[in-house]
Amino acid sequence: TQCFRDHEIVLNNLSQINSGSLTYSWDFGDNQNSNQNNPSHNYQSFGNYTVELSVSSNFNCFDTLEKNVEIYPMPSANFEFNDSTQCINIQNFIIDNQSNIASGTLEQNWLLSNGFNSNLFEPQFIFNQSGNYWIRLIENSNFNCKDTVIKTFEVYPKPYPDFSINDETQCLNINQFVFQDQGNIDYGTYQNIWDFGDGSIAQSINTQHIYSFDGSFTVKLLSISNNNCTDSISYPIIVYPRTTGDLLINDSNQCI
Repeated sequence: TQCFRDHEIVLNNLSQINSGSLTYSWDFGDNQNSNQNNPSHNYQSFGNYTVELSVSSNFNCFDTLEKNVEIYPMPSANFEFNDSTQCINIQNFIIDNQSNIASGTLEQNWLLSNGFNSNLFEPQFIFNQSGNYWIRLIENSNFNCKDTVIKTFEVYPKPYPDFSINDETQCLNINQFVFQDQGNIDYGTYQNIWDFGDGSIAQSINTQHIYSFDGSFTVKLLSISNNNCTDSISYPIIVYPRTTGDLLINDSNQCI
């Protein structure tokens, strides 16, 4: 009994006769034959075969022996991802195990390059760090025949947005808010979209804004990476109303 992949049936001829010589005829059960003493044979497909050895002496005496050979089917290991490139903050890797075998049962052994392993049919996993990873699946049949497949995938980094403000509270008549980007990303690039909370937006790494009316506003920074991973952060600011100057005189006409 052997697994189909890389199998080789080696036949050890133990036939003997007290006197005279012998000739051999092998029938491998798949319409293939041999006259060698100790032949080897490879089958073209899995299955059960009957190997027959016919031995003839120089006196035309003969004998026949049959033995069974079983070639086990090989598993075909394969799987697919719902998406092999995902952002770290919204990752949801779903595995579709497409492995199969012609007959018998399969057991799974999964190993990821970060050390995670599982024997589930379709495991789930989450990564705490961005980067390139590989995943290996070994399918092992109930006949101990194995097949392996390895695939790679990438967890994209997300931006870590942050920004500073020159002054969070300013008067309307002299306000000029300066927003300075303080964000970062593990690798790659990102762009910023600013929402000033008054209906105005801007797209630049750093920006400035002047408010045309007073009030409390929430400034939101949305950072978008070159792999379309996003994150945002918001800070409040206050624009104080303009003061109106006035002068009251008790009597505008008086003696010196």
